[in-house]
Amino acid sequence: MTNTITANNVSAYLNKVVKISDLSSIYDLWMILIRPNDSDLSDDEGILSFVGDEPNEESFSLYQKGNAVIPIYNDSIELESDMYYEE
Repeated sequence: MTNTITANNVSAYLNKVVKISDLSSIYDLWMILIRPNDSDLSDDEGILSFVGDEPNEESFSLYQKGNAVIPIYNDSIELESDMYYEE
């Protein structure tokens, strides 16, 4: 059985290698992956280095380390873009 990353358990994956595609069902949370320049990680992988409701000093400091930074934010409002309401 595979572990599924959800909003409830995403913090358990901090500092671990995750796939970007595994984070696609998590909404309204900022997640930042780091891909060290000298790593052999694929384009769909990174080390989960930040999880939070909004960017802060901790997340901004990740940009200064010289590695590839992959910010991820899936907005739940986009889920409603295909919906319409009758009046």
